[in-house]
Amino acid sequence: MTQQENVGGEKASRECPNCHSERNWKDGTRDIVVSSVQRFVCRECGYRFSDNSYKVNLLNENRQLCAKLEAKKLEPATETKTVADDTPTREAKGKLVQYVIWAQKEGLAETTITRRYKLLNVLLNRGTNLLDSESVKEGISKQKSWNAKTKQLAVEAYTSFLRASGQAWKAPKYMQVRKLPFLPLEREIDELIAGCNPKTTTFLQLLKETGARLGEAWQLEWISFDFENKSVDITPEKAVTQENSKSAKSSSQC
Repeated sequence: MTQQENVGGEKASRECPNCHSERNWKDGTRDIVVSSVQRFVCRECGYRFSDNSYKVNLLNENRQLCAKLEAKKLEPATETKTVADDTPTREAKGKLVQYVIWAQKEGLAETTITRRYKLLNVLLNRGTNLLDSESVKEGISKQKSWNAKTKQLAVEAYTSFLRASGQAWKAPKYMQVRKLPFLPLEREIDELIAGCNPKTTTFLQLLKETGARLGEAWQLEWISFDFENKSVDITPEKAVTQENSKSAKSSSQC
């Protein structure tokens, strides 16, 4: 049996990456760009491999072994703390998904749901526990890059989040500082529009003539334009009263 194995291949030259058997034989070569690769077949499980795949397998095994050794070095208290600390985060993420479903059932606008979800998710990713209102207060107050308006929106988002589960909290108050907006001259607006490419120019001119929002303009279709009466039918993004809707339609005359 030993003589037959020596004739057919190399005895104990390497282990099979699949079953770790040393009974593997040469199984021809595979041509590549500049040379050829020796192939082997395991006589135990029939797995075919090459020198390159064998080395890669050894490297992966060493990496897995290092990872296992590092995991064993962790103290039991550290492992327990890691698992315990991750539990509130997973629970909060589940509550956040439930809130999105609840908000959709309540008929909230998609833009409102998306904005509130993003704000709450940012707080969650920055270490805030959404299941603790005091932690949320502290988390919002620590957001130095947020202005008062953004913090106010975050408070509204968390208030709605608690309402979904029948809870409430004493919300902090953030007052937005209202400033006079910058109003450019009409000449400056015309110069800006004229300096853009044809597609952007048309879009900006539509916004100037109708006063529509960006989202309202993007939602327009061909049937929205009445070229005979030189008007455009704009659907408001947000809920408006009947009087505001009439005024919006009257201002969309081109």
